[in-house]
Amino acid sequence: MRVFNREKAIERNVRIGARLHCARAHVRPNRAQFAREVGVDVSTIRKIEEGKRGVSRELMEHLAHALRISLDYLEWGSLNGVDPELAAFLEEHCQAELLGRPRKSLTTEAARTPTTPMGISNRQGH
Repeated sequence: MRVFNREKAIERNVRIGARLHCARAHVRPNRAQFAREVGVDVSTIRKIEEGKRGVSRELMEHLAHALRISLDYLEWGSLNGVDPELAAFLEEHCQAELLGRPRKSLTTEAARTPTTPMGISNRQGH
């Protein structure tokens, strides 16, 4: 008999959501348009990406197919079976998601990056 572990389910939802967000933001930047393409409400995509909603195997397969990613990427962060060009992007830009850590907020990161009056980053290497 399988015992439901709420904490593990929440962690799984957060990991899947973060990976979905990273891939979707690159492949289909417009969340509302992507939701229409896969036939779900935009709030469903938002809640999944935020880790606030679980996702069925059937919906996960549909999302993965629409984004050219594998179920293994969504569930485990594996790039096997992912479109090669997209895999290169994910490997470079989504390491936290691949390793199962939630992504940093872009607004939080931007707030910590000092900029000039022209909005150019003063951070070294940027």
